[in-house]
Amino acid sequence: MERRQLLKTSLAFLGTTTLISFVYPASKFLVPPKNSAKDTPLTIDKDDIPPGTAKEIIFNEIPMVVINRKGSGFIALSRICTHLGCLVGYDKFNNKLVCPCHAGEFDLEGNVLSGPATKALLRYPLKITADHITIGEGIHSYQDNLLRGHLRHFRTPKGANFWSTLGFVSLIAFIVQAITGIMLLLYYVPHPEYAFQSVQTITNEIPFGWFFRSIHNVGGNVIVAVIIIHLVHVFLRVSYKKPREITWVTGVLMFLLVLLACITGQLLPWHQTGFWQTTVTSTIPAFLPFIGEGISSYMRGGEFVTGITLSRFFSFHVVILPVFIVGLMLLHVLLIRRQGLSTSPAIEPDVDIAQQEKFSRYNHLEGQPCFPHFSLKRLFMVMIYFTVVFFVMTFFPNLFLPLEANIMADPLTTPESIRPAWYFLAPYQLIKTIPNDIMGISLIVIFSVFLLFWPFFDTRDTERNIRKRPLLLSLALIVLALWAILTIWGMYS
Repeated sequence: MERRQLLKTSLAFLGTTTLISFVYPASKFLVPPKNSAKDTPLTIDKDDIPPGTAKEIIFNEIPMVVINRKGSGFIALSRICTHLGCLVGYDKFNNKLVCPCHAGEFDLEGNVLSGPATKALLRYPLKITADHITIGEGIHSYQDNLLRGHLRHFRTPKGANFWSTLGFVSLIAFIVQAITGIMLLLYYVPHPEYAFQSVQTITNEIPFGWFFRSIHNVGGNVIVAVIIIHLVHVFLRVSYKKPREITWVTGVLMFLLVLLACITGQLLPWHQTGFWQTTVTSTIPAFLPFIGEGISSYMRGGEFVTGITLSRFFSFHVVILPVFIVGLMLLHVLLIRRQGLSTSPAIEPDVDIAQQEKFSRYNHLEGQPCFPHFSLKRLFMVMIYFTVVFFVMTFFPNLFLPLEANIMADPLTTPESIRPAWYFLAPYQLIKTIPNDIMGISLIVIFSVFLLFWPFFDTRDTERNIRKRPLLLSLALIVLALWAILTIWGMYS
């Protein structure tokens, strides 16, 4: 064995041993040892809790209250409020449980009487004998209760089908894009003289560089398709109605920012396709009166696409746009968790409209627990997403990488055909078709504004079943048909 090979093998063995010696103690440190005392049942004397009184205890790290209800016997309830997790207290004068933070009230069964809480307090089993009350069987830790409250006890509507999981699939797709993008950043050089070569090095020389680049390239196209299908499904369900207007607005804003991220990402490889797509895309806003030239100049950082444009697009693609997308995503998820999934009017038509319009989560008693039923649907759709990505990578590796993508950007050589990405073909073909460029781009801007604020335009009719709204259904089908026709037309024009 050569000296260099011996050193490599020794260092690899030493590094692996060091890593294992650190990971194993760290994993044992992060998982605390089981405390056998926690599993010991807690026994309370009945005489300690006379009728009409309560006793606050902590068992298995769970704060709870044992109440002796007059004429109804004993009951054990969690003191953790289902709104923000603060501790409720027993009000013996009014015979109810009260949360001091937001004045929420619960009855002696744990049900919500008033306040912003949407779920009842957790109830725990008791074993009652002649003289004692025993607590211990069926009691879970605080972490277990948190998991049960957000998964098992969180019920989804009966109409929550596979299409309802596309928002979660979009989240997973965004995480995949973020991880693969960070991997590519390790070798990418954002400079006109080195960008193209650095991407070629990643693809051809770095181990598995082609793999991460393909996932990022194909995934960037698939995530757009997933979001479009998700928006169409939400629109056809009329799920943007009150109180979910802001949820719709944040979702459309995220979609527009993802499209901007796609635009900025096209230029980064600095090949012929991306260079001339950026040239065409940055020219389109110039047709807008008054502000168009300023927008185009700002996008390019000058009159033409240059290294300044590359630096500007790199900063937007890697830092600025992801920050805004993550911020909107957190707000979007928070609103969904607060309001719950929207119901399907065709399956749950009897849900009270007044209840739907409240900024709270409706308890779908007829629905299924989020885990495992809806969680398995999510997992299935995520697997479908990865199947599509790897299918394209395997059988159509150049589907989103035309021949010009292997040629370094040349400002003096214009390709025979310059087409934007498939998701921009419809607006691109619309602008080409309409003789007046100002009118074409104005239609796109007006459509985008209407799409963003559509919940505030559609306020007169409270009907959520789109089958009973033929005008709205016809409008949706016409828009989808026009988009499909313009996209196919743009492919072959």
